[in-house]
Amino acid sequence: MSGRPPGAVSLADILAELQLIRQAIEGQQRQPSTLSRGDRATLARLLPVLGATYGEDGFTSRDCAEDEVPGLRLVVRQMSAKAIGKLLARADGVAINALTVQRQRTEFQVIVWHVATC
Repeated sequence: MSGRPPGAVSLADILAELQLIRQAIEGQQRQPSTLSRGDRATLARLLPVLGATYGEDGFTSRDCAEDEVPGLRLVVRQMSAKAIGKLLARADGVAINALTVQRQRTEFQVIVWHVATC
């Protein structure tokens, strides 16, 4: 008999569970980026403009495609809202020149993004 009450968990069991959790978290952090060199180049130009244009306010890909801010127009050119959204989705959480784009929330099935510093 082990001297433990039924259902009790040993410290070794807890440690093993923590190690599995840590491995899972580290595995998520190591996922390779799906950004191409072209994506990274576009994002290096786009993220500072998005940060300056929208600040802490959220924005959607449609906002980016339809906004008439000259700097933003220059970077997105003829990109559709869908193409911008897909680019932002691939870049979600990836650091580009000390900036990152992140999902802020979803409103009416539309993702609201924001730019943050890393």
